[in-house]
Amino acid sequence: MPEQQVSGAVDTEIDPRLPDLLTVDYTARDFDVVDYDYYVLDAFPRMRFRGPYFDPRGAESGSFFTTMGSAHTLGALSPVAYGDLLAGELGLDHWNVGVGGISTSFYNRHSGIIDLANRGRFAVLQITAARMESNERFSSTPCAQFVLDHKHGDLIGSDNAWHRISQEEPEAFDRYVAQSRATWVVEHRKLLASLTVPTILLWLSARPMQQTGTDTGQVGTLSHTAFPHFVNGEDVAQIADLAAGVVECVTERGIGGPYVSRWTGKPVRINYRNLGIFGPTRDLFEEHNAYYATPEMHEDATRALLPAIAGILS
Repeated sequence: MPEQQVSGAVDTEIDPRLPDLLTVDYTARDFDVVDYDYYVLDAFPRMRFRGPYFDPRGAESGSFFTTMGSAHTLGALSPVAYGDLLAGELGLDHWNVGVGGISTSFYNRHSGIIDLANRGRFAVLQITAARMESNERFSSTPCAQFVLDHKHGDLIGSDNAWHRISQEEPEAFDRYVAQSRATWVVEHRKLLASLTVPTILLWLSARPMQQTGTDTGQVGTLSHTAFPHFVNGEDVAQIADLAAGVVECVTERGIGGPYVSRWTGKPVRINYRNLGIFGPTRDLFEEHNAYYATPEMHEDATRALLPAIAGILS
């Protein structure tokens, strides 16, 4: 994938080259498949959250729950996310703050999200990848996908950062992975300590926690070799003591199926180039879902979570 170059926008927290939109908007890529019903809260003007619209500031304390995580929690390319399925089962409102292309450091950099999640009854924190977490070579940023490469001094996508490392410092690749995994643990412990509501950790993947994701990218990779990138059960064990429970949902139901038009019901293809600054600069088409959580996987995650949530609500 060509390197992603970003310029022009302003963010005083880290770098003036960060884009105005700090979350990935999948609308242009996925328009034929799903309507994300994105909305903006004035407390977070540079973010887009998946609908239906919900503002936790106006909700009664304890009347809702929050789902946090990456694209699987957002429900990328799925008509419904597991959080909304849970909401239907529980009769509670739901705030979905899943953001594609992030790890836990994103939430730690946007503490306002944590503060509002703490007004809820509980939270589900999807176990995310370590590929975006800081190491000696690059640092995470307050923006999804993008990291700051210290060697080149530019902001690029995490996929490209790992590609650069493999080309420029292959002998250091494993060391950087170990560093990112260590940062992942630190960031997760920080977030879990900040979440005062009971928080369930969700492992949602096509591979068990005993296996480590080895792929660094997304496009053209299989879920069971990638997501959550670089992470395994040894990492989860280092943060589990701060959680209300750990739910492991290993499923690949529906993986490999075609993308289907919501208009015609016929197979369609998506173009990653339509992600704009978050995507490649050339056409890159996919017709089958080999990576994202499928609607069937969201159903499986819901069933897996319900017993743990019942323990919290009882």
